[in-house]
Amino acid sequence: MIRRAGVSDVVLGVRPEHIDNRPRSGRGLQLSATVDVIEFLGNDEHVHLSCGSYELVAIVDARTPLTIGDSLTLSASSEAIHLFHPETGVTLK
Repeated sequence: MIRRAGVSDVVLGVRPEHIDNRPRSGRGLQLSATVDVIEFLGNDEHVHLSCGSYELVAIVDARTPLTIGDSLTLSASSEAIHLFHPETGVTLK
């Protein structure tokens, strides 16, 4: 897909509800991020995180004990990952 699109970089997208706040074995995405903001929304929390110069949001169960500054390992299955052309925004996967 990426080679056919003729690009060397892509934009990676994962919906917040498809990000797990635990390591995953097998194929998929795994990264470390730092908790910046926690929004309590009843049964869920929207957790705003930073990973280097990137910002992302994960939705986690409100019973998950988190505090600002915590370091988390986040993961997403390969089925949850979407790739986009960096200039046109067209889906590559």
